[in-house]
Amino acid sequence: MRIHSAMAVTFTLLLIGFILLDIAHFGYDQFTVIAGYVLMVCAASALYMMAHVIYAQVFGRDVLPVGKPWIK
Repeated sequence: MRIHSAMAVTFTLLLIGFILLDIAHFGYDQFTVIAGYVLMVCAASALYMMAHVIYAQVFGRDVLPVGKPWIK
């Protein structure tokens, strides 16, 4: 949460996805589909962060915005 917003969004979505999978495990099967979609968005966020790192290394500057830290 202290690095940038893209990292905070990724890990927040990961936490929400795991909580939804836990709820689904304890008898609410409909949450499995919701968790799947949340975790797909999480994966897309992680790919965006990786693209930011690769482009920053190739071009020597920030090409993709990642936002400010949520916690200072």
